[in-house]
Amino acid sequence: MPNRPTFENKTNWNTWISLAGLVVTLTLGAVGYGAFTQSVSDLDRRFNAWTEDHEELHASRQVETTAERARLDERIKSIEAEARSLENIRYRLAVQEQGAASLTKAVDELRQALAAQSSDIRLIREIVTRLDPGPQRKP
Repeated sequence: MPNRPTFENKTNWNTWISLAGLVVTLTLGAVGYGAFTQSVSDLDRRFNAWTEDHEELHASRQVETTAERARLDERIKSIEAEARSLENIRYRLAVQEQGAASLTKAVDELRQALAAQSSDIRLIREIVTRLDPGPQRKP
């Protein structure tokens, strides 16, 4: 039978250095993983806080926007009422202007009729004077 080699329990420096490197690598990996998970959890906590604040901001902004819309609706209603009032005043003014124009036209026609009548009366007076000279005056 062949001779089996005997196991010698010897370790050299390379083995110890490799084992130390492995331990350091695993330790640093664990520390790095812990720091990474801590950073992620911190970031997640900050993100959740920001999300809550942002949702609160949206809720308060929605309340403000709703109140502002209500005020604007009231202002628009009052402006529409004022516009209807102005339209009514415009209509009444147009009717008054038409009435004033027809009144002016009627006054002009009356003036012309009066002038014509005045000239007719003068003509009649002249005719009556010629027909009936009346008492003669002595100079």
